[in-house]
Amino acid sequence: MNTGQKFFPYDQLHHRTILLYGFHFSFAFIFFLAPIRDVIFGNYVNAAVNSTAFLVILWSYYLLNYKKREVTATFLILGVAVVPLFILIYYNSFANLVVVYIILLPLAVFFLLDFKPAMIMATALYMALGILLYIIAIKDPLEPTLHNPLALINIAFASILIMSFGLIYHFSVFLQMQKLVKTNTQKDMLLKEVHHRVKNNLNVTASMLGLQAMKSDAFTAEALKKSKARIEAIATVHEMLYKEEDFENIVFDHYIERLTTSVLSIYGTRSNIVFKCDGDGELSIDLDRMIQIALIMNELITNTIKHTDTQMPVEINIALERTDGKYRLVYVEDSQKEISEEALTHGSGLGVKLVQLGVKQLDATLKIETNRGLKYIIEFNDV
Repeated sequence: MNTGQKFFPYDQLHHRTILLYGFHFSFAFIFFLAPIRDVIFGNYVNAAVNSTAFLVILWSYYLLNYKKREVTATFLILGVAVVPLFILIYYNSFANLVVVYIILLPLAVFFLLDFKPAMIMATALYMALGILLYIIAIKDPLEPTLHNPLALINIAFASILIMSFGLIYHFSVFLQMQKLVKTNTQKDMLLKEVHHRVKNNLNVTASMLGLQAMKSDAFTAEALKKSKARIEAIATVHEMLYKEEDFENIVFDHYIERLTTSVLSIYGTRSNIVFKCDGDGELSIDLDRMIQIALIMNELITNTIKHTDTQMPVEINIALERTDGKYRLVYVEDSQKEISEEALTHGSGLGVKLVQLGVKQLDATLKIETNRGLKYIIEFNDV
């Protein structure tokens, strides 16, 4: 289902990508506050470094969320985490304990990268930290932390602990997640194949009915055409489920576009009939309810085409809205023809019965208005 570009589309993401978003949000928060702190305490070099890092994070997030360049964003965010911290350690030594963040960084590396790149980068980080400590020792031989064996041992122990946790994460949590992702992918492929085969079987059935209609008398042919349209309405639901890569929901407006095209192809092009969808263009419906709605919409559209003079202009407005936990489906036929409300509510035809059955299956309420054209209002709960 296409829901537009979200700020954080967590419901559509791989678990590692969700972590990547989390690091962007966390680092953005930290590097937004850090320059304010630095300015307050008069550390203007630190403020410049942290402000630059914040801007790079924003750029990285843009690449991640809007350009879908996940790999680039991963290395950018890791670079933002590493480079400013090394610069701050060099300029401040151990004055603000930034070294603590360097020790924690390999954990982020194991979260965001595969095992081999993570091991290489984590090792490189600790080697770079050792080199930086050596440079600081030469630059400031009196740095007290470097002359405190217990502090250096604690830094080493913390580094070992972080590396160990990263390895445990990879060989337990991450590998298990990979297995789950693989299993879900296989299930998705199987479900996709099921919908594809159901669609094909329904289309074969519809084609057989179409062929039979060509060899039947007018009355029988009309009945077969109606059955063909009903089957194709359901087939389109299954087709959209696997084509839109969402096996649970269907965007309503997209379906109505397909359905009107399909019905018109059965009954011939009608230039005097204009269809419009005026509701929330991104609302979606689950499979079970969509099939019922498909049958209802198919009957309403078919009736409009069948019972409207070819010379009479007709505008059909179909809208689905959701408010206060309820869906409201409206079908409006703006035409000049006379319509009997009694026939629509108490008629004995199969079409009327299918509409009523569909409304019952949806556990919905149906209201029909005929004072100006024809208007169906169907309301059902969002559950």
